This record gives sequence, C-alpha cells and structure tokens, in this order.
Amino acid sequence: MTTSQSPSSSTGPQTRREYTRKPLYLNPLLADSRVEELADGIVSYSGIDDYCGDIFIRKSALEQIDGSRLFSPCCGLDLQTPLALFTPFVREFVFVDIVFGREQNPRSGEQESPDGLDLSAPVADCFPRLKNAFTPFASELVGPARAKLHYIVERYVHRYGLLEPVEHPELEPATMTETYRHRFSRRHIRIVRRRGFGFTTFRKYIDSIGVFFYRGDSLGDGGSGDLWLARVHLLELLDKLRNGGLIVTDGSNHGHGDRYYHDSRDNREYRSLWTYHGKRGLRPDPLPEPFNDRLGNRFECVGYAGQRGFGPVLIWQVWKPDAKMPEIKSPATASATPRILPGSCTRMERLMPEEGSDYTAPSLDEEKVLREFLEMPLENTNAVFKKFLDLKMPGTIYKQGEENFQEFLYIPGTRSDRVLLVAHADTYWDSRWHGNNGAGHQPLKELRIDLEQAGHTVYRNEQGKQSGCGLGADDRAGCAMLYLLRETGHSILVTNGEEPGKVGSKWLRENHPIVIGEINNDHQFVVQLDRHGSENFVHYGKATDAFEKHVKEEMKYDPERGSSSDIAILCDTVCGVNLSIGYYNEHSSAEYLKQDDWKKTLDRCRTWLKKKETPLPRFERPSD
Repeated sequence: MTTSQSPSSSTGPQTRREYTRKPLYLNPLLADSRVEELADGIVSYSGIDDYCGDIFIRKSALEQIDGSRLFSPCCGLDLQTPLALFTPFVREFVFVDIVFGREQNPRSGEQESPDGLDLSAPVADCFPRLKNAFTPFASELVGPARAKLHYIVERYVHRYGLLEPVEHPELEPATMTETYRHRFSRRHIRIVRRRGFGFTTFRKYIDSIGVFFYRGDSLGDGGSGDLWLARVHLLELLDKLRNGGLIVTDGSNHGHGDRYYHDSRDNREYRSLWTYHGKRGLRPDPLPEPFNDRLGNRFECVGYAGQRGFGPVLIWQVWKPDAKMPEIKSPATASATPRILPGSCTRMERLMPEEGSDYTAPSLDEEKVLREFLEMPLENTNAVFKKFLDLKMPGTIYKQGEENFQEFLYIPGTRSDRVLLVAHADTYWDSRWHGNNGAGHQPLKELRIDLEQAGHTVYRNEQGKQSGCGLGADDRAGCAMLYLLRETGHSILVTNGEEPGKVGSKWLRENHPIVIGEINNDHQFVVQLDRHGSENFVHYGKATDAFEKHVKEEMKYDPERGSSSDIAILCDTVCGVNLSIGYYNEHSSAEYLKQDDWKKTLDRCRTWLKKKETPLPRFERPSD
C-alpha cells in the first residue's frame, strides 16, 4: 500500500467527532485469511473474497462503529465480505433481498447456490469458511423458508420521486435471525436475513445503523432499481446513520440522468461517492478527497473494500455537523426551581452530605432509572422484561415456559473477560398475586421519597400499611443496577420466580443447557445483585477462598452467611457472589431502600468490573 492510498486525515471545522476508543480484536474471521495493523493506523485484510483482493480501512473507523448495526439492501448472496470485514465490531448484520427463499424464475445471469437461498439453511453452512470463526447459539425463522417469486422490483416513479412497490401476490416476507458467538472475541453476533424490499425494511424496522453496505446493484435487468444513493434517499439514510458511521459502496444506483432521477443536478454534491463507478479493475490511487454537503455532513474516504460488480468499493466515514447544545441554567437559577419527582408525594430537595461521608449522589439518569424500576407494578414482571427487551441488544435470548415464573432473559456480554450479572424481576408481592403466599392483598404502590440524615434519600411504598405490600426493591433495585451496568460489556441475566423458590433459574438449568453451559464456561465469575443491607456479600458455598478474597479486596465488603438465591442454582464450575444493594425490611410493608447504599454498590461494581489493562481473572470451583 502506497502512502497516497492511505485515507485522508483532514477534517472540517464544523463536524463533531466522538471516538469510542474501544479495543479491537484483529483476528481473521475466515479460514485462510489474514488481518494486520499497518503504519498510520491502517488495518489491512487479505484473503477475504476472491473478487476483492486486499482490503484496507482506517482503524479509528472500526472503533467508531463498535456495537452498531450493518444494513445491506439488495445484497443477493454478498454476505461473506461484510461479515469478514466488520465482525466483531458490528453486533447485528441485516441483509435484505427478495431472492432469499426464491424457488423459481431466477434473475438473469445469477449463479447463487440453492442452499444459500434457503432461509432455513444456517449462514455458516452457506459459507463454509465462516465455520471456524462462528459457533451457533440460537436461531429463529419467522415466515416460510421458501416462496415462489417472480420478478419483483421497487420501481422509482419518474417526476414524483416516490417508490412504488410492484409486487407479485406470491411474495411472502420472511426473516431468519441467527445468533453466533465469534470465537476470537467471544462476542455474540446477530445475523438477520430478510426476504422483502430494502426500503420497506429500512423504514419500518431499522432505527439506527453504523454501516450501510451497498454494492453490485443496478437499474436494469437483474437489479433492484432502487436509487439508494439519490439525494432524497441518501438523506433518509444519513438520518439513521450514527455520527462517524460508514457508507461502503461502489456507487450503484446513484440516479444519474433524467431517465432515472427527476432532479439529477440536485445529486451532484455527492458525486464523489460514485466517482469510480463502472471503472472495473481500477485500484483507486489516491483515494477521493473529503467533501462536505450543503447540510454540513463531512464525507471522508477511509478505506477500500476491493472490487465487486461495478468497480472499486470505497469506504466513506460520515461526520455530522455540530448539534445545538441545550441551554444550561446557572446554578443560582437551577437551585431556585425545585424539582418535583413524578410519582412521589413530597417535594425533594438536594441536601449536602455530612462532612466526611463517602456518599455520592446519583446522576439524574441513574436516579431516573432507579425510580422507573421501583415504580413498576408489583403484581407481575411484564414491565421489567419489556424494559430489557426494548434495548434490542444483539444475541438477546428471552424464554418463557408454560408455568408461572418459568421465564428468563439473557443478554451475552461483548468482552473476552466478561462477567455474568444477575437479578430477578419478581418481588415477594408478585408471589402473593399468584397465590403462593396467600391471597387477599392486591399489590398497590405509590412511591414516596423521604430524607433521613443529611442528603440520604430513602424510598418507601406510600400505601404499604394500607395494602400490606412493600416497596419491591427486592429485587427491582437490582434490575435497575443491571440496566445501568449493561454498558460495561458484561452479560446480563434477569430471572423470574426467585421469591417462590428460584423457579425461573431451576427451569433455566433443566431446559436450557446451552445457556447454563455458557454461564459456567464462558464467564470469569457471576455477580448477583439481590442482597439486603449494605457493604456485605454472601456466596452460599459457590466461591473459593481466592474468590472470596478477591471480592473483599475489590468491593471492600465483608462476607456474611445467607440462605439461598439464584446463583446457588446457576453456578456449577464458576464462582458466584451476591452483593448487598441497600434495601431493608424486605418481604414486609415496612420495606425501604437507602439510595446511598444502592449507589455505593453501583459505583464499586463499576470500578471493579471496568476494562483494565489486566483482564479480570476467572475463578473456578469444583463441580457439586
């Protein structure tokens, strides 16, 4: 690679850059491929695709898309290169084409493998070179795997700038979602293949993307006819592209000429995106210069993804213009306007803690999350599971059985030294609602926030004495902590039925051995957040002396004795611990939560579990 081929590093003064600065896993994805880091922050790939040759990209661009989604419309069977190039940085790959599951009338000149067209066929089987890097974890097919299709396009209507789907009645949408574990990074990757139209999928089901991958399409026979790079649709795309996200394209269907686009002059500011379109066999040297559009978006060419279809495939990074910052009130103005907390019966004022106290007030976001979980209905766990499901995190597994409390949600972590964090969604009052602890008390709750001592906030159930029900901080406060710790890259497990006898964790162990195996084999240790009091922990015999010493040193908490909780069921060969999170008088109407004790555990867990130069150690114990 010559110096002139290196991506330009110039920037525009009006663009904002917020680099994620997360570590990279530069392991080759495919068998017989190679990846290496070169000078000037360039990552080079070779042996990925017979069509592509060598590929290179700026390292900082990969850092910026870490944890994002890739969207590839009109992809055909062009899945291997985007998977090889962007795994494990991209967490979810969404491939859309009408050819998936097609049984007859192939497009002219196509040579796709029948196995590749069958949505029920695993991606790793369709592309054998992926097998060495991906371990199957879960899959789900919604809709028929095969469907009889005729030639179908989303035709661009001249003059009006609209897309008109021209569908044959036999078109049946279907989606295959597969979750794999990447063996090198140990991250979970979700691969979605959808039979359907690209624009329809993008508008209805995609809220944000980190990478737009689009190449090898055309306006003529065998192509989609979709003008993804026409300005009117490119702006729609940019609206969902994250700041610093990537557009990977050979310039297909950019809409040149009045025959295909009613206002082609309006598209000229983006012409660098297709400057090499149609120049097959040409290796761009140098790469195109950066440019700005009229809205202030800055496009920088940061890499080259080889040749496919209609010429060189370029990788563009898009930096969006600075957003207008909200007006910040001065401290004097802010303090003059007291805050009323939704759902509380009292006005809350922030008092300064006593001198010498180690109390740290939670941020507004932390306080909001805690309050939201405490205000969820006591009579069922629906709101808790919905809160985690709405995150739509890659690899999420949510299972429900036929009986009450047979339920769990598992979100695999992204780190190689990941830890499993556990809490239970049910409360003691949920058990009463289902008749396990007697009937006659319908759970009611109105959150009350009091102040005890200087700056120490306490949460209670305002109607506790009247209803006979407590606050439910056991274990809704633990669920709130899990929600806030999800950004640490560790795994999350939310169970149900802990109060009536660890029903959910027992059902998980008996019916989902793959998840149990991953809990015990692929985590350094397990941390449950479901213990009353402050500055103590229990392990129910699920810890070694070395692990107990490790917890004492990291958390500065003391070991105590306890009865049992979910980790007593879940931990087989891996060590586990249950930490106190600040609730008191659990299982009674007098239950309350001290916010400073809860926040202390949250802060110390963050410090303990954050990424460090030395990975977290793994602690194993003899199997029971």
